[in-house]
Amino acid sequence: MLTPVALKYFERNRYKGNGAWLVEKLCVSNEGFAWRLNKDGEWVQQRAMKLDDRGPIPICVHVLEQFGPTKPNDGKRYECCHRDDNRAHNHIDNLYWGTHAQNMHDASVNGKARAGILLVDESDIDEMIKLYQAGMHIHQVAEELGFGYTTVQGYLSKRIQLRSKGRVVTF
Repeated sequence: MLTPVALKYFERNRYKGNGAWLVEKLCVSNEGFAWRLNKDGEWVQQRAMKLDDRGPIPICVHVLEQFGPTKPNDGKRYECCHRDDNRAHNHIDNLYWGTHAQNMHDASVNGKARAGILLVDESDIDEMIKLYQAGMHIHQVAEELGFGYTTVQGYLSKRIQLRSKGRVVTF
């Protein structure tokens, strides 16, 4: 069931550079639309809103911050996730807070992962290490397990560096 249309008006500080800040008047709807009050006093629809020097912040984040649950504060990094994996569908009923790993897993389960992305689990990494330590070249390990060369090289180099420092690693 879709929620009725609601609007929330708010202000945010935007860093302009050289120590200068600008207070912007913004508006978002629970249907996933956003507007900014321009210098002529007109509301202009936005695709993304630049709030600081880091770049544009997607509309979905604003919708979720204004209409959704509070972002969890448990030490993990959370991002705005779309239930249907359609980044253009920013209705509040389609949004939730999740970790990047949860978002990628959800996209994979829904068949919406980007082409070329394979999820590598702990057993795959252990098998990579086993084959590499048995004397196989990285190209051979990649071909044997069905991963790309750079994927295998990345996991092997990260795991070998961390093991040599005596750290236990979980992915």
